[in-house]
Amino acid sequence: MHEQEKISQPEKHPLKPWRENSVFLLYLVLVIIAMVILGFYGKADTHLFINRWHSPFFDRFFIAVTELGNGWMVAAVLIPLLFIRYGYALLHAVNHLVITLIVQLLKHVIFPGVLRPSAFFRDDPSLYMIKDYPLHHYNSFPSGHAATAFGIFMLLVILARRPAFKMVWFLLAVITAWSRVYLSQHFLQDIVAGSFIGTGSTFLLFYLYQKWDPAILRGSILRKRELRR
Repeated sequence: MHEQEKISQPEKHPLKPWRENSVFLLYLVLVIIAMVILGFYGKADTHLFINRWHSPFFDRFFIAVTELGNGWMVAAVLIPLLFIRYGYALLHAVNHLVITLIVQLLKHVIFPGVLRPSAFFRDDPSLYMIKDYPLHHYNSFPSGHAATAFGIFMLLVILARRPAFKMVWFLLAVITAWSRVYLSQHFLQDIVAGSFIGTGSTFLLFYLYQKWDPAILRGSILRKRELRR
């Protein structure tokens, strides 16, 4: 009986303050650097400078990495979370519903039709574009891929116990977001805004989830099986 109670009520995972976690301090530093650069040089000159640095290897690398910001990744992470804790899986799903609604509202209602780099620089032959890689032209702000990536990987940062794992998840979020600039699908300001949305939504909903913490969501597929034994 005591063993069953211990299994059904796992230890809580407290949300640490930002100042106690080097990953989030690093995130803030990167955001500040990006905003300073944008403040001095603007989105156009910043993008053209970044666009100068390319190679066949990184073309292939970022085409592959950018897929981590697609919707299928949300489902791919949802499945293992069901084996860890139902509450985390529900949080993950709700988080990306919120992120999607915010991004679509900004893209299509508040900032409709904002030009992406391929359309913004359509008369500038210096813009490097990967041959045969399809590019979008409108609804640039904010980056949905960046928002999705930060929503996914920041939750994993919170849930990870080891600092090394936290850093790995964070770097995946950054690299995925950066791929959108490298591929000229977005400007730097687009991915910064997307990262704000993904990170902010994740932290807010995780905080609310901890306050709520219903007992019915404390189990998982694995714990359910253990209880049946």
